[in-house]
Amino acid sequence: MRRPGPTAGADEDPVTEPVLGWIPAAVGAALVSALATWILTAGVAILGWLPGVTGSVGETLAFGSRMWLLGHFGGIRVGAAPWTLVPLGLTLIIVICLRATAAFAARQAYQAHRLRTGPAEPDGRTQVRLVGRVVAVQSGVYALVVLAVGLSAPGTAIGRAVVGALVLAVLATAIGALAGVRARLVDLLPAWARAVPRAVGTAQLVMLIGAAGALAATLLQQYERVTALSSSAGAPVTGVIALTVLQLAYLPNLLLWTGSWTLAAGFTLGDGSLVSPVQTQLGLLPAIPVLGGLPAEGVGQRALLCWLLVGVAAGVLAAVVVMRGRRAARFEERSLVGGLAGILSGLVFVVLALLSGGDLGSNRLTGLGPRPSELFLMAPLVMGLSAMVAGMIGGLVRMVGGRKPDRPKPGTSRRTTKERAGGDSDPDQEPTVVLD
Repeated sequence: MRRPGPTAGADEDPVTEPVLGWIPAAVGAALVSALATWILTAGVAILGWLPGVTGSVGETLAFGSRMWLLGHFGGIRVGAAPWTLVPLGLTLIIVICLRATAAFAARQAYQAHRLRTGPAEPDGRTQVRLVGRVVAVQSGVYALVVLAVGLSAPGTAIGRAVVGALVLAVLATAIGALAGVRARLVDLLPAWARAVPRAVGTAQLVMLIGAAGALAATLLQQYERVTALSSSAGAPVTGVIALTVLQLAYLPNLLLWTGSWTLAAGFTLGDGSLVSPVQTQLGLLPAIPVLGGLPAEGVGQRALLCWLLVGVAAGVLAAVVVMRGRRAARFEERSLVGGLAGILSGLVFVVLALLSGGDLGSNRLTGLGPRPSELFLMAPLVMGLSAMVAGMIGGLVRMVGGRKPDRPKPGTSRRTTKERAGGDSDPDQEPTVVLD
């Protein structure tokens, strides 16, 4: 591991006294992250409760606690209906909070170490040890908090919530702690593989941007239906705000579902339903405004297949990014490496998309989300083929357009390598004159 950028001297990065010890900082980071995100979900629940006032405040806060646990992939029950559809927007906020607070806690450990050993930067082994301590303490405390909330909120799959919280905490705090000790995880990879994470990330970003464009386009096309569903709810301002925030919490899910749609794999909204560019088949759906943007039932128009270009663009950019540092590679090597980057990008998108699915009940709204087998086929296929072709074309263009060796001008002598180096030439060998 090393610090990003040039190494700073003692004057540029002075050793300062840590604000807290690293153990209190890690414990506090876990508690602050849990409290901040719980307050967010409880506040939204209170907003939804105010208009109707059909239950007690305690019941409303318990529902907010269950929704908070659902953000950790813990299944809950709303009445008698099981919910396993995770609001990935809330999960993303939890990850951001854990990462930011872990960076602060690791910074305290980093400053305390330098205060003991001097202004020199710690080596890689020391950085790993500092990161491991912060991750272990903060993740363990956070999992205990989730366990305590789960025990106090009935109707929750506590085991799933604790395991999900532990996995999220370890991943988020590890990334934040590495930043806190000024280390980069990518430096642990071999030199040839260091561009792969950036290539995969670029492909995921392209997929999300393309999905956002497709989602915005269909919402604009069905604008009247969406607004009609919004007005038919008849909720006051606080209820509208709560419903809007709830839909935003599921926005990453919708983007991943739309990304599966752009790959022609499609997604489902319950038993027997199908939404894809080729065909759309819907049944009874809840009156949620964002669902008003779904296309009409029947065979899809051929023009909708143009959205496959989103996956093609993701694969091409993944190949471009992964090959930027391999300028001397042959075209077949470029094609192979680009294709592998595209396939890996497709598999990562499959994993993310599968995390976005789940149930909202036990009857009609079960199995919501992308279709696993179709997506597992289409995502690596589209991205992998496009990346392989892009790598091959880029290699051929570079090979054909490369510089050719200079030819001597007519009438000039062609000297040997030994003569150009300043050595003695063979006296029996005459200089070669190129005839015009």
